[in-house]
Amino acid sequence: MAASYWTLANDLKNKVLNNKHCQQPTAKSQNGGKIMAFLKNERHKDSIIPKVIKKGVAIKVKHYSLFESITNKVGNVQGNKIIMSLSQKLLDNNVLVGDSVVCIFLHDDSEYVMSGEILDITLLYPQKVTVKIENVEILKNMRRHTRYSVSLSSNVCLKDSREVYFAVVKNLSLVGVSFTSNVEFEVNSDIVINIAVSKEQVITFYGRIIRSRQLSKFYEYGVMQTAIDELNSEELENYIANLEKEELSMMMNYLEE
Repeated sequence: MAASYWTLANDLKNKVLNNKHCQQPTAKSQNGGKIMAFLKNERHKDSIIPKVIKKGVAIKVKHYSLFESITNKVGNVQGNKIIMSLSQKLLDNNVLVGDSVVCIFLHDDSEYVMSGEILDITLLYPQKVTVKIENVEILKNMRRHTRYSVSLSSNVCLKDSREVYFAVVKNLSLVGVSFTSNVEFEVNSDIVINIAVSKEQVITFYGRIIRSRQLSKFYEYGVMQTAIDELNSEELENYIANLEKEELSMMMNYLEE
């Protein structure tokens, strides 16, 4: 007779927290769910952006030199140009005119992912940065796909293998993760990932590496979740819900400054 789930869960917790083995979860493949749809609007971006992005709203900015996105306040919008406050984090990472960035904004259950380049940086008060948007992608039904910046220790192993590799999960959603590691994995590799969300709790699921890039001393990977059991799915949803509340609170505090 197979061991009970709680026996397996306790065994998993001990193994992962002690970094000894990689637990292979018993899970059924995911079905249903809406695959994110990409609607490219390059031709109409000049009219779309002012309708969606308004003065005073909070917008996330992702620069290639940063693991995590930075929340900035929009000061003005002029066609396909977004003018926003210049955060200290951007200054600290030597962001330059001409650098590529991605701006992310949530609106009406959709996520607007806007890629572009930094057009101007004003260092005199009020410090601001102007981003020229070159492409807009609308990701529909985005609650399941919304990514939250985290920094969580994890163990990764290839499917059907027990060799464990340490990794750091940098962002997390209900359908996947992004992690960094000093180990090189091939794209399309099937993996098991065990994420320590606290000293007492580990979330485990199957995933597939769908993208990778080499940085200076390590690799960054994007993983699509392929299978998860019911209990881990519930724990992941609860953890995401708490992150959602924390982020909303932070944004409200930021806008009130």
